[in-house]
Order: sequence, then structure tokens, then C-alpha cells
Amino acid sequence: MKYFIAMAFLFSLAGCIHLEPPGVALNDVRFAESPYILKRDGNYYLHYRISLDDGHVKPVQMVLYARKSDGKAYYWFSVPISHPEYGQTIERPLACDGFTEYAEQNAVYWWNPDYSETRLEIKEESELKHRLNR
Repeated sequence: MKYFIAMAFLFSLAGCIHLEPPGVALNDVRFAESPYILKRDGNYYLHYRISLDDGHVKPVQMVLYARKSDGKAYYWFSVPISHPEYGQTIERPLACDGFTEYAEQNAVYWWNPDYSETRLEIKEESELKHRLNR
């Protein structure tokens, strides 16, 4: 009987897990800074900033999702939600998503609604600082 109850509980949990498909293509988002992987002091971060300068209506936020599959790590946005976007720089630690090993293998991608994928470039913080100091 305990086995039956445990299995019923696990199946009910499995039914509650929902994977939101990509809702917005990477090329359809107006970025002030397009997404890339920032490497700083041996740690990796997903770095991006949504543009607020579109000349029309203030953009709305999109929920960021993450997933691992077939030796790759993926990020994507859902459809826009009804909260305003404030254009802040986002630096999400890949370690929080369990993606560090994927970044080390250059296997972090952006997932689009047509299920195509775009590999995210890895940039060293020291390189970025060097470019700014020129």
C-alpha cells in the first residue's frame, strides 16, 4: 500500500512539471547588450540587457527559462508577461542552473521558438576591460 501511495504521489508531481516552450526568438528581442556568457574569476554568467530605446511603448518582461539536454545547456524567453522591463543588466550565475560544465565545454545555447539554437559566445572579463581601456 505504501508503494502505491508513493507512486501516486510521484506521478502527480510529474504532471505538475511544465516546460514552457520558447516564446520569443533571440533575433526578435531588442537588446542593448545581446546575451553572451561572461567568464569572471573562473565563474560563468549569462549576461544581457534589454533595450528600452525603441521609440514606442516601454517593453515588457519575459520570463527566462533554463534546461539541460543532450550534452547542451539552453536558455530562452517565454512569451512577454505584463510587467514592465527596466533595462537592467542581467548577470545570472550559470552555477545556479548547473551549467558551469557546459560553459567550460562551450555548449551553452539560446533556444528559439522554431527550435533552432544559437551558441552563446563566451567573453573573458579581462578582454572586455582591455577593449574599454583602448
